Amino acid sequence: MNSLRANHILEKLDLHSLEMQEAPYYSSFYIDEPIDALSWLKDHNDQPTIYWCSRDGHTEYAGIGIAEPHYSSVQETQTRLAELPYPLRAFGGCSFSKNSDGWGHFGQEKFWIPKILYMRQGNQSSIVHCILSHTKPPIPAILEPKISSKHTPSKNVWKQQIESSYEAFSSSTLKKIVIARQTKVHIPHHPLDVLRTVRAQQSASFDFAFSPFGQDFFIGCSPELLLSINNHTIQTEALAGTRPKEASPDELLHSDKDQREHRFVLQHIIDRLAPLCTSTNRSAKPIVSAHNLVIHLKTSIEGTIKNGVTPHDLISALHPTPAVSGFPQQESIRLIEQWEGFDRGWYAGAVGWLSNNEAELAVGIRSALFHNGQCLVWAGAGIVDGSHPEQEWQEIEAKSRQFLLLAEQDHE
Repeated sequence: MNSLRANHILEKLDLHSLEMQEAPYYSSFYIDEPIDALSWLKDHNDQPTIYWCSRDGHTEYAGIGIAEPHYSSVQETQTRLAELPYPLRAFGGCSFSKNSDGWGHFGQEKFWIPKILYMRQGNQSSIVHCILSHTKPPIPAILEPKISSKHTPSKNVWKQQIESSYEAFSSSTLKKIVIARQTKVHIPHHPLDVLRTVRAQQSASFDFAFSPFGQDFFIGCSPELLLSINNHTIQTEALAGTRPKEASPDELLHSDKDQREHRFVLQHIIDRLAPLCTSTNRSAKPIVSAHNLVIHLKTSIEGTIKNGVTPHDLISALHPTPAVSGFPQQESIRLIEQWEGFDRGWYAGAVGWLSNNEAELAVGIRSALFHNGQCLVWAGAGIVDGSHPEQEWQEIEAKSRQFLLLAEQDHE
Protein backbone atom coordinates (compact mmCIF):
# COMPACT_ATOMS: atom_id res chain seq x y z
CA MET A 1 0.00 0.00 0.00
CA ASN A 2 1.38 3.40 -0.99
CA SER A 3 1.62 6.40 1.33
CA LEU A 4 -0.40 9.41 0.26
CA ARG A 5 0.38 12.99 1.23
CA ALA A 6 -2.37 15.15 2.63
CA ASN A 7 -2.53 17.50 -0.37
CA HIS A 8 -3.46 14.57 -2.65
CA ILE A 9 -6.11 13.03 -0.41
CA LEU A 10 -9.04 15.02 -1.83
CA GLU A 11 -8.06 14.03 -5.35
CA LYS A 12 -8.09 10.35 -4.39
CA LEU A 13 -11.53 10.76 -2.79
CA ASP A 14 -13.03 12.16 -6.01
CA LEU A 15 -14.92 9.74 -8.26
CA HIS A 16 -14.02 11.79 -11.34
CA SER A 17 -10.39 10.72 -10.91
CA LEU A 18 -11.46 7.15 -11.74
CA GLU A 19 -13.54 7.83 -14.84
CA MET A 20 -10.76 7.01 -17.29
CA GLN A 21 -9.54 3.89 -15.51
CA GLU A 22 -10.07 0.60 -17.30
CA ALA A 23 -11.59 -2.35 -15.44
CA PRO A 24 -10.40 -4.25 -13.53
CA TYR A 25 -8.50 -1.72 -11.43
CA TYR A 26 -7.43 -1.83 -7.79
CA SER A 27 -5.23 0.48 -5.78
CA SER A 28 -4.83 1.40 -2.10
CA PHE A 29 -3.15 4.23 -0.23
CA TYR A 30 -2.34 5.12 3.35
CA ILE A 31 -3.29 8.66 4.30
CA ASP A 32 -1.71 10.84 6.97
CA GLU A 33 -4.83 11.79 8.92
CA PRO A 34 -8.45 10.64 9.22
CA ILE A 35 -11.16 12.48 7.31
CA ASP A 36 -14.67 13.53 8.31
CA ALA A 37 -16.27 10.54 6.60
CA LEU A 38 -19.91 11.63 6.92
CA SER A 39 -19.18 15.06 5.41
CA TRP A 40 -17.37 13.41 2.49
CA LEU A 41 -20.30 11.06 1.88
CA LYS A 42 -22.77 13.94 2.01
CA ASP A 43 -20.83 15.71 -0.75
CA HIS A 44 -21.43 12.65 -2.99
CA ASN A 45 -24.94 11.73 -1.90
CA ASP A 46 -26.17 11.03 -5.42
CA GLN A 47 -23.96 7.92 -5.43
CA PRO A 48 -24.47 4.49 -3.89
CA THR A 49 -23.34 5.05 -0.32
CA ILE A 50 -22.25 3.00 2.66
CA TYR A 51 -21.19 4.01 6.15
CA TRP A 52 -20.22 1.67 8.96
CA CYS A 53 -18.63 2.27 12.35
CA SER A 54 -17.98 -0.60 14.74
CA ARG A 55 -19.50 -0.57 18.20
CA ASP A 56 -16.18 0.15 19.89
CA GLY A 57 -15.42 2.97 17.43
CA HIS A 58 -12.14 1.33 16.40
CA THR A 59 -13.13 0.68 12.77
CA GLU A 60 -14.89 3.03 10.35
CA TYR A 61 -15.75 2.51 6.69
CA ALA A 62 -17.25 5.00 4.23
CA GLY A 63 -17.79 4.24 0.56
CA ILE A 64 -19.22 5.80 -2.58
CA GLY A 65 -19.95 4.42 -6.02
CA ILE A 66 -20.14 0.77 -6.96
CA ALA A 67 -17.31 -1.37 -8.32
CA GLU A 68 -19.71 -3.63 -10.24
CA PRO A 69 -23.48 -4.29 -10.10
CA HIS A 70 -24.92 -5.30 -6.73
CA TYR A 71 -24.91 -8.87 -5.49
CA SER A 72 -28.36 -10.23 -4.68
CA SER A 73 -27.49 -12.67 -1.89
CA VAL A 74 -24.92 -13.46 0.78
CA GLN A 75 -23.94 -16.60 -1.18
CA GLU A 76 -23.35 -14.65 -4.39
CA THR A 77 -21.33 -12.08 -2.45
CA GLN A 78 -19.12 -14.71 -0.84
CA THR A 79 -18.56 -16.50 -4.14
CA ARG A 80 -17.54 -13.28 -5.87
CA LEU A 81 -15.21 -12.17 -3.06
CA ALA A 82 -13.47 -15.56 -3.20
CA GLU A 83 -12.90 -15.17 -6.96
CA LEU A 84 -11.31 -11.74 -6.75
CA PRO A 85 -7.54 -11.34 -6.31
CA TYR A 86 -7.98 -8.25 -4.10
CA PRO A 87 -8.62 -7.94 -0.32
CA LEU A 88 -12.10 -6.44 -0.60
CA ARG A 89 -15.17 -5.96 1.57
CA ALA A 90 -18.78 -5.93 0.41
CA PHE A 91 -21.35 -3.92 2.37
CA GLY A 92 -25.11 -4.25 2.56
CA GLY A 93 -27.87 -6.14 4.29
CA CYS A 94 -30.75 -8.57 4.37
CA SER A 95 -34.44 -8.10 5.07
CA PHE A 96 -36.03 -9.18 8.31
CA SER A 97 -38.04 -11.88 6.56
CA LYS A 98 -37.65 -13.95 3.40
CA ASN A 99 -41.19 -12.81 2.54
CA SER A 100 -40.01 -9.18 2.36
CA ASP A 101 -38.71 -7.60 -0.83
CA GLY A 102 -36.79 -4.96 1.11
CA TRP A 103 -39.05 -2.07 0.09
CA GLY A 104 -38.40 -2.96 -3.57
CA HIS A 105 -35.12 -1.18 -4.32
CA PHE A 106 -33.18 -2.37 -1.25
CA GLY A 107 -33.98 -5.97 -2.06
CA GLN A 108 -34.39 -9.02 0.12
CA GLU A 109 -30.57 -9.22 0.18
CA LYS A 110 -28.18 -6.72 -1.40
CA PHE A 111 -24.42 -6.22 -1.04
CA TRP A 112 -21.93 -4.21 -3.05
CA ILE A 113 -18.26 -3.21 -3.21
CA PRO A 114 -17.73 0.57 -3.18
CA LYS A 115 -15.72 2.16 -5.97
CA ILE A 116 -13.94 4.35 -3.40
CA LEU A 117 -13.68 3.10 0.17
CA TYR A 118 -12.27 5.13 3.06
CA MET A 119 -11.10 2.95 5.97
CA ARG A 120 -10.01 3.91 9.47
CA GLN A 121 -8.73 1.17 11.74
CA GLY A 122 -7.54 2.62 15.00
CA ASN A 123 -5.10 5.42 14.18
CA GLN A 124 -4.41 4.21 10.65
CA SER A 125 -6.45 5.49 7.68
CA SER A 126 -6.42 4.44 4.05
CA ILE A 127 -8.27 4.73 0.74
CA VAL A 128 -9.09 1.86 -1.62
CA HIS A 129 -10.04 2.28 -5.29
CA CYS A 130 -11.76 -0.60 -7.05
CA ILE A 131 -13.34 -0.86 -10.50
CA LEU A 132 -14.49 -4.29 -11.59
CA SER A 133 -16.96 -3.23 -14.27
CA HIS A 134 -18.24 -0.01 -15.83
CA THR A 135 -21.73 -1.49 -16.15
CA LYS A 136 -24.25 0.63 -14.29
CA PRO A 137 -26.85 -1.37 -12.36
CA PRO A 138 -30.50 -0.71 -13.29
CA ILE A 139 -32.49 1.06 -10.61
CA PRO A 140 -35.49 -1.13 -9.63
CA ALA A 141 -38.93 0.24 -8.98
CA ILE A 142 -39.38 1.88 -5.60
CA LEU A 143 -42.41 0.59 -3.76
CA GLU A 144 -44.28 3.55 -2.33
CA PRO A 145 -45.35 2.71 1.22
CA LYS A 146 -49.07 3.18 1.74
CA ILE A 147 -49.22 5.11 4.99
CA SER A 148 -52.37 6.85 6.17
CA SER A 149 -51.55 7.43 9.82
CA LYS A 150 -48.64 8.50 11.99
CA HIS A 151 -48.34 5.18 13.82
CA THR A 152 -48.82 1.75 12.25
CA PRO A 153 -50.37 0.08 14.12
CA SER A 154 -52.14 2.66 16.26
CA LYS A 155 -51.77 2.45 20.02
CA ASN A 156 -55.18 0.82 20.46
CA VAL A 157 -54.54 -1.77 17.75
CA TRP A 158 -51.07 -2.45 19.14
CA LYS A 159 -52.54 -3.12 22.59
CA GLN A 160 -55.12 -5.43 21.00
CA GLN A 161 -52.25 -7.34 19.39
CA ILE A 162 -50.71 -7.83 22.82
CA GLU A 163 -54.02 -9.22 24.06
CA SER A 164 -54.00 -11.58 21.06
CA SER A 165 -50.47 -12.59 22.06
CA TYR A 166 -51.73 -13.66 25.49
CA GLU A 167 -54.29 -15.92 23.80
CA ALA A 168 -51.58 -17.41 21.57
CA PHE A 169 -49.35 -18.08 24.59
CA SER A 170 -52.09 -20.19 26.18
CA SER A 171 -53.32 -21.94 23.01
CA SER A 172 -50.10 -22.63 21.06
CA THR A 173 -46.36 -23.15 21.45
CA LEU A 174 -45.70 -19.40 21.22
CA LYS A 175 -43.62 -18.12 24.15
CA LYS A 176 -42.50 -14.70 22.91
CA ILE A 177 -43.32 -12.31 20.07
CA VAL A 178 -41.73 -8.98 19.15
CA ILE A 179 -44.36 -6.53 17.95
CA ALA A 180 -43.03 -3.45 16.19
CA ARG A 181 -44.43 -0.03 15.39
CA GLN A 182 -43.75 2.07 12.31
CA THR A 183 -43.94 5.85 12.73
CA LYS A 184 -44.12 8.33 9.86
CA VAL A 185 -42.48 11.69 10.54
CA HIS A 186 -40.84 14.53 8.69
CA ILE A 187 -37.24 15.20 9.67
CA PRO A 188 -36.02 18.32 7.82
CA HIS A 189 -32.35 17.29 7.74
CA HIS A 190 -30.10 15.24 5.48
CA PRO A 191 -30.05 11.56 6.56
CA LEU A 192 -26.29 11.68 7.14
CA ASP A 193 -26.67 14.76 9.36
CA VAL A 194 -29.34 12.87 11.31
CA LEU A 195 -26.97 9.93 11.69
CA ARG A 196 -24.26 12.24 12.99
CA THR A 197 -26.64 13.70 15.57
CA VAL A 198 -28.05 10.38 16.70
CA ARG A 199 -24.70 8.60 16.95
CA ALA A 200 -23.33 11.42 19.12
CA GLN A 201 -25.94 10.43 21.72
CA GLN A 202 -24.95 6.75 21.76
CA SER A 203 -22.61 5.06 24.20
CA ALA A 204 -22.07 1.80 22.26
CA SER A 205 -23.66 1.18 18.88
CA PHE A 206 -23.00 -0.01 15.36
CA ASP A 207 -23.59 3.14 13.30
CA PHE A 208 -24.63 2.61 9.68
CA ALA A 209 -26.02 4.17 6.53
CA PHE A 210 -26.88 2.35 3.30
CA SER A 211 -28.12 3.80 0.02
CA PRO A 212 -27.89 1.22 -2.79
CA PHE A 213 -28.60 3.73 -5.58
CA GLY A 214 -27.84 7.11 -3.98
CA GLN A 215 -31.51 7.88 -3.39
CA ASP A 216 -33.15 6.59 -0.22
CA PHE A 217 -31.09 6.07 2.95
CA PHE A 218 -31.48 3.42 5.63
CA ILE A 219 -29.65 4.64 8.72
CA GLY A 220 -29.37 3.55 12.31
CA CYS A 221 -27.38 3.11 15.51
CA SER A 222 -27.88 -0.49 16.57
CA PRO A 223 -26.79 -1.80 19.97
CA GLU A 224 -27.05 -5.43 18.83
CA LEU A 225 -24.43 -7.64 17.21
CA LEU A 226 -25.79 -10.39 14.98
CA LEU A 227 -22.41 -11.97 14.38
CA SER A 228 -18.73 -11.25 13.98
CA ILE A 229 -16.56 -13.79 12.13
CA ASN A 230 -12.77 -13.89 12.24
CA ASN A 231 -11.44 -16.95 10.42
CA HIS A 232 -12.87 -19.89 12.42
CA THR A 233 -14.24 -17.90 15.37
CA ILE A 234 -17.75 -16.51 15.64
CA GLN A 235 -18.93 -14.03 18.24
CA THR A 236 -22.57 -13.21 18.81
CA GLU A 237 -24.84 -12.21 21.68
CA ALA A 238 -28.27 -12.42 23.21
CA LEU A 239 -29.57 -8.89 23.78
CA ALA A 240 -33.09 -9.00 25.18
CA GLY A 241 -34.87 -7.69 28.24
CA THR A 242 -35.25 -3.93 28.42
CA ARG A 243 -35.91 -1.17 30.90
CA PRO A 244 -35.81 2.63 30.58
CA LYS A 245 -32.42 4.14 31.30
CA GLU A 246 -33.81 5.59 34.55
CA ALA A 247 -34.38 2.07 35.92
CA SER A 248 -31.82 0.50 38.22
CA PRO A 249 -29.72 -2.40 36.88
CA ASP A 250 -30.97 -4.55 39.79
CA GLU A 251 -34.54 -4.02 38.64
CA LEU A 252 -33.67 -5.46 35.22
CA LEU A 253 -31.49 -8.27 36.59
CA HIS A 254 -34.25 -9.44 38.96
CA SER A 255 -37.20 -9.04 36.58
CA ASP A 256 -38.76 -12.46 35.94
CA LYS A 257 -40.40 -11.22 32.74
CA ASP A 258 -37.14 -9.84 31.30
CA GLN A 259 -35.11 -12.86 32.38
CA ARG A 260 -37.56 -15.20 30.62
CA GLU A 261 -37.48 -13.05 27.49
CA HIS A 262 -33.67 -13.14 27.58
CA ARG A 263 -33.51 -16.92 28.06
CA PHE A 264 -35.65 -17.57 24.98
CA VAL A 265 -33.17 -15.61 22.85
CA LEU A 266 -30.10 -17.17 24.44
CA GLN A 267 -31.33 -20.75 24.11
CA HIS A 268 -32.30 -20.22 20.48
CA ILE A 269 -28.83 -18.93 19.60
CA ILE A 270 -27.04 -21.76 21.43
CA ASP A 271 -29.25 -24.37 19.75
CA ARG A 272 -28.74 -22.90 16.27
CA LEU A 273 -24.96 -22.67 16.64
CA ALA A 274 -24.54 -26.21 18.02
CA PRO A 275 -24.51 -28.07 14.66
CA LEU A 276 -22.26 -25.42 13.05
CA CYS A 277 -19.57 -25.14 15.73
CA THR A 278 -17.21 -27.62 17.34
CA SER A 279 -17.65 -25.77 20.64
CA THR A 280 -19.45 -22.76 22.09
CA ASN A 281 -18.91 -20.71 25.22
CA ARG A 282 -21.04 -18.03 26.81
CA SER A 283 -20.72 -15.62 29.68
CA ALA A 284 -21.93 -17.16 32.93
CA LYS A 285 -24.65 -14.60 33.63
CA PRO A 286 -26.35 -11.79 31.74
CA ILE A 287 -24.93 -8.35 32.34
CA VAL A 288 -26.69 -5.00 32.05
CA SER A 289 -25.72 -3.18 28.85
CA ALA A 290 -26.45 0.56 29.15
CA HIS A 291 -27.43 2.74 26.17
CA ASN A 292 -28.57 6.30 25.90
CA LEU A 293 -32.31 5.64 26.20
CA VAL A 294 -32.65 2.11 27.59
CA ILE A 295 -30.76 -0.67 29.35
CA HIS A 296 -30.68 -4.29 28.16
CA LEU A 297 -29.72 -7.73 29.42
CA LYS A 298 -26.79 -9.08 27.41
CA THR A 299 -25.04 -12.47 27.23
CA SER A 300 -21.96 -12.84 25.00
CA ILE A 301 -21.43 -16.08 23.04
CA GLU A 302 -18.37 -17.37 21.18
CA GLY A 303 -17.96 -20.45 19.03
CA THR A 304 -15.37 -22.30 16.96
CA ILE A 305 -16.75 -22.74 13.45
CA LYS A 306 -16.63 -26.19 11.86
CA ASN A 307 -14.71 -26.63 8.63
CA GLY A 308 -16.92 -26.08 5.60
CA VAL A 309 -19.44 -23.87 7.41
CA THR A 310 -19.94 -20.59 5.52
CA PRO A 311 -21.04 -17.11 6.61
CA HIS A 312 -24.29 -17.81 4.76
CA ASP A 313 -24.86 -20.88 6.95
CA LEU A 314 -24.28 -18.87 10.12
CA ILE A 315 -26.40 -15.90 9.07
CA SER A 316 -29.24 -18.21 8.02
CA ALA A 317 -29.04 -20.04 11.35
CA LEU A 318 -29.11 -16.93 13.54
CA HIS A 319 -31.21 -14.42 11.62
CA PRO A 320 -33.70 -13.29 12.71
CA THR A 321 -33.04 -14.00 16.36
CA PRO A 322 -35.91 -14.14 18.88
CA ALA A 323 -34.70 -10.72 20.07
CA VAL A 324 -36.46 -9.20 17.03
CA SER A 325 -38.94 -11.95 16.08
CA GLY A 326 -39.95 -14.18 18.96
CA PHE A 327 -39.90 -17.79 20.04
CA PRO A 328 -40.43 -20.19 18.38
CA GLN A 329 -39.03 -18.27 15.42
CA GLN A 330 -41.29 -19.35 12.55
CA GLU A 331 -44.52 -19.10 14.49
CA SER A 332 -43.67 -15.60 15.71
CA ILE A 333 -42.70 -14.44 12.20
CA ARG A 334 -46.02 -15.72 10.83
CA LEU A 335 -47.96 -13.71 13.39
CA ILE A 336 -45.80 -10.61 12.92
CA GLU A 337 -46.49 -10.58 9.19
CA GLN A 338 -50.18 -11.15 9.86
CA TRP A 339 -50.56 -8.43 12.50
CA GLU A 340 -48.16 -5.55 11.92
CA GLY A 341 -49.59 -4.08 8.71
CA PHE A 342 -46.27 -2.95 7.18
CA ASP A 343 -43.19 -4.43 5.53
CA ARG A 344 -40.23 -4.34 7.93
CA GLY A 345 -37.81 -4.44 5.00
CA TRP A 346 -34.28 -4.08 6.37
CA TYR A 347 -35.57 -2.98 9.77
CA ALA A 348 -34.57 -5.77 12.21
CA GLY A 349 -32.67 -7.33 9.31
CA ALA A 350 -28.93 -7.99 9.12
CA VAL A 351 -26.65 -5.11 8.06
CA GLY A 352 -22.88 -4.80 7.82
CA TRP A 353 -20.01 -6.18 5.74
CA LEU A 354 -18.47 -9.40 4.46
CA SER A 355 -14.95 -10.31 3.32
CA ASN A 356 -13.22 -13.59 2.48
CA ASN A 357 -12.51 -14.64 6.05
CA GLU A 358 -14.21 -12.00 8.16
CA ALA A 359 -17.65 -10.50 8.64
CA GLU A 360 -19.42 -8.07 10.96
CA LEU A 361 -23.19 -7.82 10.91
CA ALA A 362 -25.50 -6.02 13.30
CA VAL A 363 -29.25 -6.25 13.73
CA GLY A 364 -30.83 -3.30 11.90
CA ILE A 365 -32.73 -1.82 14.83
CA ARG A 366 -32.91 1.77 16.20
CA SER A 367 -33.19 2.63 12.53
CA ALA A 368 -35.05 4.74 10.00
CA LEU A 369 -35.68 4.90 6.25
CA PHE A 370 -35.53 8.28 4.49
CA HIS A 371 -37.67 8.23 1.38
CA ASN A 372 -39.14 11.05 -0.73
CA GLY A 373 -38.97 13.64 2.02
CA GLN A 374 -40.50 11.48 4.68
CA CYS A 375 -38.95 9.29 7.34
CA LEU A 376 -40.14 5.93 8.62
CA VAL A 377 -38.95 5.06 12.13
CA TRP A 378 -39.34 1.63 13.74
CA ALA A 379 -39.17 0.21 17.24
CA GLY A 380 -40.34 -3.07 18.74
CA ALA A 381 -40.94 -4.67 22.12
CA GLY A 382 -40.66 -8.30 23.17
CA ILE A 383 -43.97 -9.60 24.49
CA VAL A 384 -44.11 -12.57 26.85
CA ASP A 385 -46.68 -13.80 29.34
CA GLY A 386 -46.80 -11.10 32.00
CA SER A 387 -46.01 -8.14 29.71
CA HIS A 388 -47.96 -4.94 30.43
CA PRO A 389 -49.24 -3.16 27.30
CA GLU A 390 -48.70 0.39 28.57
CA GLN A 391 -45.16 -0.38 29.71
CA GLU A 392 -44.36 -1.98 26.35
CA TRP A 393 -45.74 1.07 24.50
CA GLN A 394 -43.50 3.30 26.60
CA GLU A 395 -40.57 1.04 25.72
CA ILE A 396 -41.04 1.56 21.97
CA GLU A 397 -41.54 5.27 22.57
CA ALA A 398 -38.14 5.33 24.30
CA LYS A 399 -36.47 3.34 21.51
CA SER A 400 -37.84 5.74 18.85
CA ARG A 401 -37.13 8.94 20.74
CA GLN A 402 -33.69 9.59 19.26
CA PHE A 403 -35.30 10.09 15.84
CA LEU A 404 -38.63 11.54 16.92
CA LEU A 405 -36.98 14.40 18.80
CA LEU A 406 -35.58 15.59 15.44
CA ALA A 407 -38.91 15.36 13.69
CA GLU A 408 -41.52 17.81 12.58
CA GLN A 409 -44.31 15.33 13.11
CA ASP A 410 -47.31 15.13 10.85
CA HIS A 411 -50.55 15.99 12.59
CA GLU A 412 -53.75 14.40 11.48
